[in-house]
Amino acid sequence: MDTIFALKLPGGLASRADELGSTLFAVKPFAAGEPVMRLEHVIWRTTPGVATVSDARGHHFYDPILAMVADRVDANCRLSLELMALIARRDIAAGETISHDFHAAAAEQATRPCETQPTQAREASGLSLHA
Repeated sequence: MDTIFALKLPGGLASRADELGSTLFAVKPFAAGEPVMRLEHVIWRTTPGVATVSDARGHHFYDPILAMVADRVDANCRLSLELMALIARRDIAAGETISHDFHAAAAEQATRPCETQPTQAREASGLSLHA
């Protein structure tokens, strides 16, 4: 018998399923700069895997709710590793799909120096979603 479990979605969010899987959408409006969700289900991993996020130090984590966030170039959210939260980049209307540009974030993070890594390791660091 399979184990059944449910994740509690953050307030103001719901999920919907389509042919690509489950995605999150807003059930209430969010203002620009407002936290949309905190990463509360983080599982740290030693290696990157499906839907894991890597930080500038080379650490990898997976959050099952973050994995439901759509990956879009015109994202309405950004990921803050300092706050471990998804933050609204602009106003988000109720009913709108929650999205983040994981690939642009990886490029941006790779250009930031990391004080805890040697210079040679900085070139390979970054924030990315592993598909």
